[in-house]
Amino acid sequence: CETIGVSICNTVAPALAFEDREPWTSFNEQRGNMTSSAAREMRIEALRETYYLGDGMKVAFDANIPQASFRINDQVVPTNKFDGTLFAPVAIETSAPAGFTFAGWKALKHSELMPFTFGAEWAYWDQGALDDNRRWTRAHTDEWGHDTAPLGYGKSEVVTTLDYGSDPANKRPTYYFRHDFNLDAKPNENDEVKLDFVADDGFVVYVNGREAGRYNMPEGDITYNTFAPTYAVGNPDHGSLLLPATLFQNGTNRLAVEVHNNVPGSTDIYWDAQLSIVSAATDEIISTDRLLQLNDDEDMALQAIFEPLPADYLAIAGQTPVMINEVSAANTIFVNDYYKRNDWIELYNTTSEPIDVAGMYLSDNPENSLKYQIPQAEPAADGTSMTVIPAYGHLVVWADKLDPMWQLHTSFKLANGDNECVILTAADQSWADTLTYITHTGEESVGRYPDGGSRIYKMTKPTIGAQNILTSYAEWLEGENEDFDLEGYLTSVDGHKTTVGGAATREYFTIDGVRLNAPARGITIVRETRRDGSVTTRKIYK
Repeated sequence: CETIGVSICNTVAPALAFEDREPWTSFNEQRGNMTSSAAREMRIEALRETYYLGDGMKVAFDANIPQASFRINDQVVPTNKFDGTLFAPVAIETSAPAGFTFAGWKALKHSELMPFTFGAEWAYWDQGALDDNRRWTRAHTDEWGHDTAPLGYGKSEVVTTLDYGSDPANKRPTYYFRHDFNLDAKPNENDEVKLDFVADDGFVVYVNGREAGRYNMPEGDITYNTFAPTYAVGNPDHGSLLLPATLFQNGTNRLAVEVHNNVPGSTDIYWDAQLSIVSAATDEIISTDRLLQLNDDEDMALQAIFEPLPADYLAIAGQTPVMINEVSAANTIFVNDYYKRNDWIELYNTTSEPIDVAGMYLSDNPENSLKYQIPQAEPAADGTSMTVIPAYGHLVVWADKLDPMWQLHTSFKLANGDNECVILTAADQSWADTLTYITHTGEESVGRYPDGGSRIYKMTKPTIGAQNILTSYAEWLEGENEDFDLEGYLTSVDGHKTTVGGAATREYFTIDGVRLNAPARGITIVRETRRDGSVTTRKIYK
């Protein structure tokens, strides 16, 4: 969101300048309200007082694959991770896209290293420009001052006062800081390296000579005379930046910072920071239930573990190697190779290997599933092909009756109505996948969440050629989350597991409802009636 906000501000800033206005003040105020730890705690405290809640628990969770999805008390988590405060009782549900099976929840134990803390000693330079190809971020010099943070001027909390020059109306725009420290080992690339800061106004941070992040600074090259877009709303701002772990090394490391004022006549400058490195070590699996109940106010860090589903088990799990993942029958957003906003179909590879879809069939008519056959395509100069879907990847086919240039185009268009469908059939017709959709607008689509999953939604944020995303306005249309257990052949529907062998009865049907004595070659519908009277259905392929 911050990246998008900065981009919007950069776009509108030139036009607003004609009216002597700028977007950065509002942007930073809202960013501070959303991201600062103080604002976060204020919102949590308001919840406690309003709903008479307890202290709550700090809960963090993610998955070992980026395609996983999560729900908290049946509310979709918009990313594949969460880090915040929850109030028991809480139900956390996770689901993987097609091609994976859920192995269980692991509890994470964190170890934290603090190379330096607030109030540390910093080397500083307050005597003018150092625009020498960032050499100051790497080389050592004895000309710099050395003293204790916070460093700056104009605030009572400052310990080390910096020199701003002889003209109060034209103070120095930039101040330079560096802190050297030792690490006994290079951080793992998955370690969380966090810089907590107190700053006024904006800054750029470097690790061992390479830029690692920036705060309240414009995009592009930064020089001594670059001003921060706006003042520090928090006066000073308190916040955190995650730094790339790969920039750190075993032995001596240098963290360098250039802090920039907002205007020449600024009344203050401020810098203080601390660095933490958090490593996560996984424990044993604590639960194999996809739906995890948290009933105690105990802080927890969790990871959902998923394993690739072997290709031989895809059919048993009711999945196909390639699935119709998302459909737009009224697209007004995305442009094809003809620069037209036409209908499109997104395919998803559920396997760990690339799949060439040439020879497969697409159709919008259940009575003619072989309506359009995807043609063979010549590989491009780089060896890629427009008919090959990478492992767990996506491929877009435009449904617009146009000839292919560098993208695929079907021989039919899509009807935008209720109970319409798109069918994908294997080249040898051994399997098929169908996605049924309803009427939607040009800024909506209908698709699976997670990718290749059983739940189908009308989505308010189409993601052509990429992982599907749910917003709070998405409408669930049909389907339930189903998991497949490799060892026990377990079917899990909404978190409740039942052994297939323990079903009271099992019946087989063709896709048009004809009862069979045994599974047939092709697609067979299995209906299982359990002893408790509940019924589940799934597809198998032979």
